[in-house]
Amino acid sequence: MKDKNIERIEALENIHVDNLSWQPVKKASPILDEISIDLNSGKFYGLLGPNGAGKTSFVRQLLKLQGATRGTVELDEIDLNDIRRKDLARSMSFLPQTINNTVEFTVEEIVSMGREPYRKALSPLSDEDKKIIHEAMEFTDCLKFKDKSIRL
Repeated sequence: MKDKNIERIEALENIHVDNLSWQPVKKASPILDEISIDLNSGKFYGLLGPNGAGKTSFVRQLLKLQGATRGTVELDEIDLNDIRRKDLARSMSFLPQTINNTVEFTVEEIVSMGREPYRKALSPLSDEDKKIIHEAMEFTDCLKFKDKSIRL
């Protein structure tokens, strides 16, 4: 059963990866081969390895941007395949290292993109959204950069 309506995951506590494998095409060698790991809330994790080792592919699996060849990913004991993208976006986000684009955004505009899964399509930011964005920037000590332009 794909993408059933799972109520929002309030605060993501655990990510469980079990025998995760992925290969770009059937006859290619796997980029990810039987990876199993538990990632728990309150811990800091880093992915280290040379170019082509599968770091980005692993993150793409966690974000449901690529389908696994085999294995499972669970968020708080819920299979990733049973979580709608919109609900997943409320618990985790991803800003790639590089984007083939020359659009400029302010830091505040980039932070505000995190409110997208909570809004109706094409609706403006509400006063509540603006308050949450301000609080998030204050909490992360980046309010002083809110008007700084960043080219993505």
